[in-house]
Amino acid sequence: MAAPGRDEPEGSQVAEVVALYVDPERWRRGVGGSLVQSAAEEAARAGYRELVLWSFEDNAAALAFYQATGWKRESARRPHEASGAPTVRHRRAIG
Repeated sequence: MAAPGRDEPEGSQVAEVVALYVDPERWRRGVGGSLVQSAAEEAARAGYRELVLWSFEDNAAALAFYQATGWKRESARRPHEASGAPTVRHRRAIG
């Protein structure tokens, strides 16, 4: 679930959560939090100390979820490669 950060230099201790999706019928049941925890544990075993992810800037539900699960929104922004929609980066310490 976690991979070396695409925007990080070689040997960085920052991993990236490339995708995290939960069926809306399963929201608010702990599934997303469990996925984040699993990604953090996997990344920690691989020697990473932080996680980053990108989310759509206008996805209020995702932004609220990331904030509630310890992610910090950063100022970094870029357009989504396929759609051009604005995205924003989030960061979270492992541990």
